[in-house]
Amino acid sequence: MAKNAEKDNLVGIRDSVRGCLVGIAVGDALGMPSEGMTRQDILKNFGRIIGFCDSQSRFSRGLAKGQWTDDTKLTIATVGGLIESVKSNAFGNLYVVGLAMFVNYIQALEEHQKRGFGKTTRESLTARMEGNNPFDGRFPTRPGNGCAMKSAILGIFSDLGALFNKDFGEYDEEELVIMVSMLTHNDSRSVVGAMLQAHIAGLFLFGWDLRNEDNFSWIYEQAKYYEDLVIKIPYVKDGTPKISEILAKIPPLLGATDELIADVLKTGGAVYESFPTALAYAIKYQDDFRSAVLAGANAGGDTDTIAAMTGALVGTRVGLSGIPDEWKRELEDYENIVSLADKLVDAVRDLPDGE
Repeated sequence: MAKNAEKDNLVGIRDSVRGCLVGIAVGDALGMPSEGMTRQDILKNFGRIIGFCDSQSRFSRGLAKGQWTDDTKLTIATVGGLIESVKSNAFGNLYVVGLAMFVNYIQALEEHQKRGFGKTTRESLTARMEGNNPFDGRFPTRPGNGCAMKSAILGIFSDLGALFNKDFGEYDEEELVIMVSMLTHNDSRSVVGAMLQAHIAGLFLFGWDLRNEDNFSWIYEQAKYYEDLVIKIPYVKDGTPKISEILAKIPPLLGATDELIADVLKTGGAVYESFPTALAYAIKYQDDFRSAVLAGANAGGDTDTIAAMTGALVGTRVGLSGIPDEWKRELEDYENIVSLADKLVDAVRDLPDGE
């Protein structure tokens, strides 16, 4: 099933790209104060989270309301790498794109040590800086969500190329997401989660309704396809449970309470828990940004990343115009995030046309 290229209005495209980036940051900032807490702890410390709060999490100690964590910082670094590589004469070379990403990730890590960067991300980037292969067995393979949390914009970026009929050289969305993911992670589920987050962001860009049974079946089949593809890549290690197995549980849960969704799909930092939960909230509330991200922020567990991934998807669908104004006013670095979204759109528009 092909993506429908109906969103050809530049204003609408900008609104969606802005919505993706601001959606990540808003979700991240809403979930930041409660990261690592149980739902009972959240109720005890905050009541139900309905807006930005100062952090009471050991993972983000010292952050104030409206501030965000590594989810947003690494997404910003990813967008910066895309823009820099697009403007280079060697943009069609995937190595050039990867190098730009790596430099930006290292800078982000050095500047924001207190933003809660995950252990796998820290270890892998440090190993690469020292000239070592992080996948040579010195570190355990972990199915973290550090790839998925920043990959929605990769799917948007790839689809911008199609919308504007631009030449992206010799690589496609799948190769781009795999390359970016494997800068830090080599668990097959981490990479598959990133590929799905990117792909679904693109579907929401084009207005897909994932509550539709046939459309959700497409996602499930994509998950199985990605799982078969990724395991053939050197250094990738397989694991269970598969993400596709967890995704199969989502359709019957879409009418359930947010709490039951969290209990069934789980909310830990493993991508096979946090990504399906974020996706379930994004589908359940696909036209209601507020309800979607608050479900993630109150879910317990890895709340900042769950709400950030949910916010990326629903933010893309409803656009910046669909995100509550009070959160835009209070969000850290809001104007720069919006400007970054516009710069990405403009950078792609300035590329040579495809044939």
